[in-house]
Amino acid sequence: MTPLETCIVKGDAKGAKECQMVLQHVPAPETPDIKLIFNPEGLSNAELDKLAGLATPSALEKLHQALDTHEKKLADMQQQHKTGRNALVNAQKKRIAFIQELITKSGQCQQKQESN
Repeated sequence: MTPLETCIVKGDAKGAKECQMVLQHVPAPETPDIKLIFNPEGLSNAELDKLAGLATPSALEKLHQALDTHEKKLADMQQQHKTGRNALVNAQKKRIAFIQELITKSGQCQQKQESN
């Protein structure tokens, strides 16, 4: 157990308070490496670009997952907005095109790595 947990279990309120004060000065953990992504469709454009630059099979798979999710969102949006002239629909189309470009870029990088 951590010192804080030990103080709490023993009922030492003063010790628990002191441990909490010490923990306030501990910096927050850094964000995980871009390779550890659990929600690829929620990534920013910069993060997606970084992922494409890795040019690994797992990075390419994550890009495909993001593309699939955004294509499904677009289909749902188009059902709701039949004219297709909605700003959200247009933004979604641009996002899909961007991800498709990144997949192409990543695939080309991966081929270069394999040929070397």
